[in-house]
Amino acid sequence: MIEDIASSTRLYPRREEFIERLSKRHEPYIEGNSIRVPTDIILPTYEVAVVSVEGGAKDQRYTVGDGGRILRSLDINNYQITPSIRRVIERVVRARGLRMSGNEIMTDPINWDVVVPYVSLVANVMRDALAAALTKAERSDRIMLRHRIREMLNKISGEANVTPDYKMQGATTDSYRFDFSVLTAKHKRFLLDTPIPDPSSIAATLLRQSDVRMLHLPDVQQVIAYDPVDRWPSSNLAQLQLANVPLINVNSLEGMLQH
Repeated sequence: MIEDIASSTRLYPRREEFIERLSKRHEPYIEGNSIRVPTDIILPTYEVAVVSVEGGAKDQRYTVGDGGRILRSLDINNYQITPSIRRVIERVVRARGLRMSGNEIMTDPINWDVVVPYVSLVANVMRDALAAALTKAERSDRIMLRHRIREMLNKISGEANVTPDYKMQGATTDSYRFDFSVLTAKHKRFLLDTPIPDPSSIAATLLRQSDVRMLHLPDVQQVIAYDPVDRWPSSNLAQLQLANVPLINVNSLEGMLQH
């Protein structure tokens, strides 16, 4: 790295100064004509936020950005980058005084003396923009999953016997809302939850399923169904098992209800 810096000192007169200042907290490295700066910020995908410093040739102005890492992270994690996802990212970016240029989050051209403070700003914007994009993507995935399950339940049990967002009291007399209630031909009620691999969704599912189970109702069967497309970590599935009710792959739901 030292040889690369020395060989480009004339073209990039401030580069050595930036490397020295950034090295006090980070371990920057050269990649092409860019300085890559791993930061202290951890993204929602558990990656380190790496910020890119571009420009500065012949001491011209600089830009600081994400190098396209946010959209690349979504793509690697199998999220579809829809126009609505892009709009969510752009709203976060604009609100923090930055801009989108193609697939990259970046600053407008800035002077050399504010480059280092902007590294921290960009890293924080990367984290917030990715969090907002993931929330939007997961909400869309959940809507699609619920729609698919509702169509399946209507086909098996008849629309009149399927109630989305079914309300019921638990043993503690707290009121809960289950994703679906299904009345079977034998007058048995299935209480079905379809959580997503998110801590709040898992916690809410565990709470209502456990509380209602304590009622020991003979004509009620509780079920949690998960969609493997949601990339469930094994640790999250283990948490759902703590509810002590059947946990099934959503693709097995039709066979279970037909029996």
